[in-house]
Amino acid sequence: MILDDSDINKIKTYGPIIETKTNKLNFHISNLNFNNNINDNKLECGTIHFINDLSVLITNSTFNNNINKGDGGVLCLENISKLNLTNTYFIKNKAVNGGAIYISDSISKDIDNINDNIYNNIKIENNTFKRNTANDFGGAIYSEYSKFYLADSKNNLITFNKAGIMGGGIYSPKYIDKTIFDLSNNIIENNTINSFIDNYTSKPSYILLNTIFEDDTINIITGEYISLVFTLYDEFDNIVNDITKFYSSITLKINFNK
Repeated sequence: MILDDSDINKIKTYGPIIETKTNKLNFHISNLNFNNNINDNKLECGTIHFINDLSVLITNSTFNNNINKGDGGVLCLENISKLNLTNTYFIKNKAVNGGAIYISDSISKDIDNINDNIYNNIKIENNTFKRNTANDFGGAIYSEYSKFYLADSKNNLITFNKAGIMGGGIYSPKYIDKTIFDLSNNIIENNTINSFIDNYTSKPSYILLNTIFEDDTINIITGEYISLVFTLYDEFDNIVNDITKFYSSITLKINFNK
């Protein structure tokens, strides 16, 4: 299926505007202007939704000011086999999670059993993600896609995006060694949570005790209190700045050995 040299503008629907669930389909999009469209169904993913074993090519296109009341302001990609995304602009799109792109697969639920030798063809190059917004997680990109680490990724600009809770630019809940592409050859900056810089993050992953005890011993009488200070880190080894207090209910169980 080919969609070239087209304009899709100012459409409001109760579901994705473009959707395909056909297995083994090649879907090519080029020179598409897709602007000011709305998916008003919060239970449907993406204003454009590709699902199943698809090959998706998107190039030289512009996605501007699209809104999804659910996840994926523009693209929702589920269980796809091939992705070639190049020379495309995602500007001022909005969703609950993944302001521009929401990408996932069913393997992520059993990610410990992934075969690292799986061949996968993913190319993400020379794209711009700017001023996209997620109400919750992943201002530009939300990923639970277990093969994202195989992507050829470079020269992408991810900047001035924002999220309401975590991951102003990019967010993946966990397993970032699988679900995030190589960030090193891309510009990812000035993405925020409530005006605080938060370019990429995951769920909290581990804690470190900041409180120091002399000789590593504690003397305490029954009924007394002891003050302990911990720092919470994500899988990127970044300190989790829980600005919105989303994780304020986290509890710790501490065992003392006599």
